[in-house]
Amino acid sequence: MPDLWIIVSIAAAIFQTGRFMLQKHLATATLSAAGATFSRFFYSAPFILGLLAIYLIASGKPMPALVPGFWVYGIFGATAQIAATVCVVLLFKQRNFAVGITFKKTEVIQTVLMGWIVLGEGKFDAGRGRSDPAGHRHIGRSRRDANADHDSVAAVP
Repeated sequence: MPDLWIIVSIAAAIFQTGRFMLQKHLATATLSAAGATFSRFFYSAPFILGLLAIYLIASGKPMPALVPGFWVYGIFGATAQIAATVCVVLLFKQRNFAVGITFKKTEVIQTVLMGWIVLGEGKFDAGRGRSDPAGHRHIGRSRRDANADHDSVAAVP
């Protein structure tokens, strides 16, 4: 029997493709692209809130404090996600399902690039540890700790 992650990944791909087929049908038959996108997020909201409640109860952890910076990034990210989904649905509406799915599948690469450019996230070289945007290697330490070490070493003549 294959590993669980393989089964979950295949199931997720099947369900995501089915969801996009339904969005294409909604956008071409009854709703606009924005309406089909809204239905997706509106439909998923109760599931997200329910899973959050289950997690908080099962883990016994309180809801973390949401600082203003969270809302800035959250609103920016949500707006980008909704705009990208509208664009994909518009591609579907033009009967370009394969192009839309291909565009959608590049989101992982786009996320990595945005994390690197906007958030300054470092990259990870398998087997050699993590490196920050300047190329400094950090094995098993957070970037903040490594930067503190780097700054203290740089200050010593």
